[in-house]
Amino acid sequence: MFSALRQEVPAGHYISGKWVPYYKTLKNNKEMGLEKGIPDLLIMPEVNGKKYLVFIEMKRAKGKVSKEQKKWIDTINRVDGGVMAMVCYNSGEVIDYLEALYKI
Repeated sequence: MFSALRQEVPAGHYISGKWVPYYKTLKNNKEMGLEKGIPDLLIMPEVNGKKYLVFIEMKRAKGKVSKEQKKWIDTINRVDGGVMAMVCYNSGEVIDYLEALYKI
């Protein structure tokens, strides 16, 4: 079902605090049918026999969620059955969330 959700990453990099996109990657993403705003990570943990889909949008410390990203996150979070999306501002937040999930 989610095999088509593939994103070429990274889609760019930062130089002196300014985002510089990789135009070839952005073009490939568009050709694959990916819309702007799809979360950066998809993690599929299995906890106590239950499978989850966790979409994570990674942001820098002062990063802001775009309207396209917010739309994706809101849409994903309306899905029932262990599917969730969130914004994390560092890898520690991701680890904390996954550790809490495994304690369910």
